[in-house]
Amino acid sequence: MRVLLIKFLKGKFQDIERLESFPTSILLSYLFERTVMLLRGLLLFRKFCFVGKSVRFKCTSRIKLGRFATIHDNCYIDASSLQGILIEDYCTIGRNNYLRTGNLSSCNGYFIMRSRSSSNNNCFFGATSGIKIGQNVLIGPNVTIITERHCISDTHKTIKEQGVEEAPVIIEDNAWIGASAIILGGTIISNKAVVGAGSLVTKPVKEGEIVVGNPARVMRTRGN
Repeated sequence: MRVLLIKFLKGKFQDIERLESFPTSILLSYLFERTVMLLRGLLLFRKFCFVGKSVRFKCTSRIKLGRFATIHDNCYIDASSLQGILIEDYCTIGRNNYLRTGNLSSCNGYFIMRSRSSSNNNCFFGATSGIKIGQNVLIGPNVTIITERHCISDTHKTIKEQGVEEAPVIIEDNAWIGASAIILGGTIISNKAVVGAGSLVTKPVKEGEIVVGNPARVMRTRGN
């Protein structure tokens, strides 16, 4: 039985030696959890995708999940916009993620995550002006991406009365966003770029650049 379990899980975990080091009880527990998540995905989306416990979906008809995409426990996924949400094949949304594409005053948002990208736990995606994430992107825990900001230029009005400015965020293929980074609207994180943990990104990041700090500054370029 143990041999069959390892062969079954080998497709997901390439390191067969690491799998063999786990006791059978842990392998069975993992398999049971994934089976339950798969059943939820089949019931909700009629696709081979995985949905964790206590996940709340809003406007499910505007949410498209690819094959073997995973939404982990306690996420809030709100597709209250015209374009909705697209999460492609083999993507992962970590536990306790909050994702919103629209509200009563804004319906033009969207969220696109291309294949094999992932977000870690406790991320916030305010996608009311649009967030597009490329392929093979890694997003660390506690990352915040916000596509709108309050207008503050008129001191004779309250900040609340002045409304907001909106601009999308684009993260291109193979980028890595470190833990607790904050990315503001109008930012493009280019291909193979790296954003250091805790950085505040307000300007575009060029291909292969490594940026760190608040505000984020270029430390070096990968490969140099």
